[in-house]
Amino acid sequence: MRPKKLNNSIDESDRELIQALELDGKRIENLIKENVEKLDRMLDDDLFNQTNLNAIQSLARESVVNVPALIDNKLNDDKSSLESHLVIKSNERLEILVERVKHEIFLFIENAEKIRVLIELNVMYSNGIDYETQCLWKNQLIQMQGQISSNHMDILNYYQNRSEIGISILKQPRISDCWEQLIETDEDCFFKLRIILHNLRLFNVRLYDIVYRWIYFPNKLM
Repeated sequence: MRPKKLNNSIDESDRELIQALELDGKRIENLIKENVEKLDRMLDDDLFNQTNLNAIQSLARESVVNVPALIDNKLNDDKSSLESHLVIKSNERLEILVERVKHEIFLFIENAEKIRVLIELNVMYSNGIDYETQCLWKNQLIQMQGQISSNHMDILNYYQNRSEIGISILKQPRISDCWEQLIETDEDCFFKLRIILHNLRLFNVRLYDIVYRWIYFPNKLM
């Protein structure tokens, strides 16, 4: 009995587009290899290790600063009426790490989505990949995309939590526990960024395995 297809009909007008998608999908093989190597270097880089954690902790302690009040964009000359206002600064070291990790998240989701589209359009069937294998790969891609999307939400939640802690500090600056919360939040974000990198490395390897087997080993489950 012939294996089933995900979709038995392909409009001739769409065939050229599908061929372009297939070519793009096969290019992903090299892109994923480069991404895995880059993620390995990032995990070994001082920016994502204990060396930088110490700097992040220091910046967290120094992120609450006094800023002199301005009158007409100038410092008030009358020192008796000069006021100071607390300002919560972002953690510059963490900002660098967040931007780098978000970039890697975007690359993975984009590549995974391209491969998922190829499966849904049944492009892989013409290369000998049966229906069951395509369904297995599609489910794996959906699970990986879901986990990475959840990791991205962790980053968004970091900013929200930090903002709420900052509001508490501005309202009650003499409560030292609020200041400690700020430091703990930045530390927690640092460790979560490392976890996200580990997930991205693992998921990129899995994505590479799917693409490699599709191109070179159709009809074989390893």
